[in-house]
Amino acid sequence: MSPGVDIDYLGTPRLASSCLVFVSACSLMWAEALQGYHRTIVLTFRYFCEEIDLSGLQVDLALRKFQCHFRMPGEAQKIERLMEAFADRYCECNPDQVKNFKSSDTVFLLAFAIIMLNTDLHNPSVKAERKMKLDDFVKNLRGMSIENGISTRVAELSWCLSTIL
Repeated sequence: MSPGVDIDYLGTPRLASSCLVFVSACSLMWAEALQGYHRTIVLTFRYFCEEIDLSGLQVDLALRKFQCHFRMPGEAQKIERLMEAFADRYCECNPDQVKNFKSSDTVFLLAFAIIMLNTDLHNPSVKAERKMKLDDFVKNLRGMSIENGISTRVAELSWCLSTIL
């Protein structure tokens, strides 16, 4: 059976989401489900994300909590879908914090940059002298900083690097 057919068997997307929260075996399923556009899967995924409370967390900590529910896929398109869902959910849970950013796109870009930093710092095939430094991370964010409300001051971004190390 395909993930869409399996979810259809459970009834409504809201019920399927509740079942997935209870069973908590969804991380493997979502990696595969994210490659399709089956309407039931998309709705169930959206409802499942609504179950994750990211209130009051900084972006990096919220991203960690969000990722605890999913196995990170290796394909860039699937990672992008997860980060879009994360950004939307983060903005829903933190409307006051999000005022500092221009849109959920900013949260999406920052989350993607954090994933790149994390991958770079913890990938054993990246040599120590080539690993990303704080200045490199700041440079990666400079292009979007002015228009999206992300500070590129080293002191203000050092929290991100220190939590990932």
